[in-house]
Amino acid sequence: MHLLVGLPAAPGVGRGRVWRPRGRAPAPPGPGRVLVAEALEPNALLALQGAGLVGLCLGGSAPLSHTVAVARHLGIPAVVGIGAALDELRGGARVEVDGDIGIVERGPRGTRHPVLQQEPVPDLPLLASLLHPDEGPAARAAGAAGVGLLRLEPGWPDGPPDEDTLTALFIRLVESMEGRPVAVRLHDGPRGTPTLGLRAVRRLLAAPSPALDPVLRASVRAARAGPLRLLLPLVTDPAEVVAVRRAVHDVLRALRGAGAPPALVPMVETPAAAMRAVEIAAVGDAVAVGVMDLAALVAGAAREEPRLHRLIGPDTVPVRTLLDGVARAARGAGVPSWVATPARPAGWLRTLADLGFDAVSLGLAELRRLGPRRSGGG
Repeated sequence: MHLLVGLPAAPGVGRGRVWRPRGRAPAPPGPGRVLVAEALEPNALLALQGAGLVGLCLGGSAPLSHTVAVARHLGIPAVVGIGAALDELRGGARVEVDGDIGIVERGPRGTRHPVLQQEPVPDLPLLASLLHPDEGPAARAAGAAGVGLLRLEPGWPDGPPDEDTLTALFIRLVESMEGRPVAVRLHDGPRGTPTLGLRAVRRLLAAPSPALDPVLRASVRAARAGPLRLLLPLVTDPAEVVAVRRAVHDVLRALRGAGAPPALVPMVETPAAAMRAVEIAAVGDAVAVGVMDLAALVAGAAREEPRLHRLIGPDTVPVRTLLDGVARAARGAGVPSWVATPARPAGWLRTLADLGFDAVSLGLAELRRLGPRRSGGG
């Protein structure tokens, strides 16, 4: 038996044989494999959904990276930040990955590591964070109170599909949630767009005709089927929300149809947005917080750097201060607020409940795991 120590990233324990993929688009390895690599792109992991991966070990990366977020969504135990010790994991070797405590055990299984005591999860409503519109039935089966975040980039990394395709997908998702609210996020734009560049709401409003955006138009059309919310990432100025609302009304006039428009939900993801939370909440129909981006920017720490991950957490003074301000702003405006997809959410939920957020949005695997542990009985 030999132990390698990294950082706990995605919860659970997986046992299988090491698989080291080669090339940018590896073929699925077959069931019972632990993917071992120095780094892995989020879409590469998502492409392996259903391939039978039982674990993920990365030499680099950090618990807050986007790749780890996909692993948590898919329910794949993960340990990251292993460093040079990754070379000890040879292809075909039997290993056990413990994503709860950050241990990789090589060789014959030894004494089981003690299970950490699990505290009850606060009785905060749990929404679903989805990576594809067709995950609606799975969200309902997991007990989600709605969809707090639907990202389109995993399915369409180079841009959204056409308006009619999106409308059909959104309507199907809204109907699958049986009256519970669904929040759809604007597409960031083509892959490779800088994180703080012309993405999301900035891209929309820089277009000659924002009312022609397919996600915007599909959201307006699908809102006739049920409660649909449109998430506006990277908002930093309340005037941006007002401009999007104007574009929504342009679409409604062009469609000449009855029905309520989608609710507009600015996402607080930057310190600039958090500092103007009162103004932003006053013009939105709700407020959502992209908490991992916000926390990383507040700390000045890259999400993918394992040596800095402790700077980004719910109990650091800067993060808690900004979150408190956002929650207060939403209450003052009389609009709902929720936090989207915190990493290792059990550590965040108590803080978010104490601050007064109305809900938190989690990936499907975390919904299934944490729902039964809520203090209110699930």
